[in-house]
Amino acid sequence: MNLPNLHPAVVHFPIALWLAAVLFDVACLMIRRHRWIDLTATSLYAMGALGAGAAYLAGEWAEDSLIDLPASLETLVEDHSDWAWWTLIVFAVVAALRLVILRVDRGVGHRLTGVRWLVLLAALGGTWALVETADRGGALVYRHGVAVTPANAGADAARAPASTAMSAPSAPSAQVPAPSAPPAQVPARPAAPASPVIRGADGTLVWMPGPDDSAQLGAILTNAVGSDPAVVTAETIPPSSGAPAGPGINLR
Repeated sequence: MNLPNLHPAVVHFPIALWLAAVLFDVACLMIRRHRWIDLTATSLYAMGALGAGAAYLAGEWAEDSLIDLPASLETLVEDHSDWAWWTLIVFAVVAALRLVILRVDRGVGHRLTGVRWLVLLAALGGTWALVETADRGGALVYRHGVAVTPANAGADAARAPASTAMSAPSAPSAQVPAPSAPPAQVPARPAAPASPVIRGADGTLVWMPGPDDSAQLGAILTNAVGSDPAVVTAETIPPSSGAPAGPGINLR
């Protein structure tokens, strides 16, 4: 049930019934030959009084359900309740008098015409009290928002599931790893060749040729033109421990 209480559900019935009763009462004084108008006015007054009693009780229950109201609003609620109480009293008195008039004045001539006008004036006074009560009740609801849920609250609640669904992360799909490209093969950099010439502690240059250098021994050991043949002498030395295989040439 969306209503916070029963008061707004029943409060409109006595308003409509009472205003209709006043209109029929005026018509009853203007047109005296139709008894059904008198009967209708009396019935509407009675139903309006009963509806006002139900609305007042529902309003008291609604007031008891209000919590944490500011002091200023509590004063307005009490003011509305007081006007509703006096309106109910007037409605009850008018309805009771109209029932008595209907029972006593059964003739067409309306022997109690003066009393009828007094009751109509009281009904108009009840209408004024009804307007004052309704004005204060409307101010509580539409100006101060008493017992009213803010409109954006319902909108946020309605949007919450949709936004949640939109923001929820989707389940991760099975990712098939793509075959990675083979790393670029960088050609191995050839190690720097060890120098075949070694200088000894006494300044002697020792050349340890490899297997491929044996054919060049003659060219290397050939004296330059015009040089002293004794400058270059070759001496074959055995390879030392850990030295590469091949003849050792001692250049002096």
